[in-house]
Amino acid sequence: MVRTLEELCFQNKNADTRGQAHDVSDVSQRVSFLPILHFWKEVLRESHDVQKYLQQKGLSQVNCAQKVKAFVAFLSDECDALARQSVDNARKICEKLEIPIEERRVRRKKRIPSEQRKI
Repeated sequence: MVRTLEELCFQNKNADTRGQAHDVSDVSQRVSFLPILHFWKEVLRESHDVQKYLQQKGLSQVNCAQKVKAFVAFLSDECDALARQSVDNARKICEKLEIPIEERRVRRKKRIPSEQRKI
């Protein structure tokens, strides 16, 4: 994907196409984009399966409800695992493509004196 976008940036296409390809290329090479890409790939794969199933003729409402409930269960059960896998996958891609990973500082909420005593 990155190679294709880079080719579009430098081909003799119109300026609008080159500019848009450059913008998408920049965003796709950021650390924050990569986990989201992997996460949505997995979620959309499951969603696609549910949609294909629901489009079959002759399904009862009970079968449709079961499939939708199974999809919701997948999302709730696998959400943390998908998030961890997405971040791990993004780190591997960043190392491979030599994209720098910036550790973010964790912001701590200031507590007022009355809250500190409760701890």
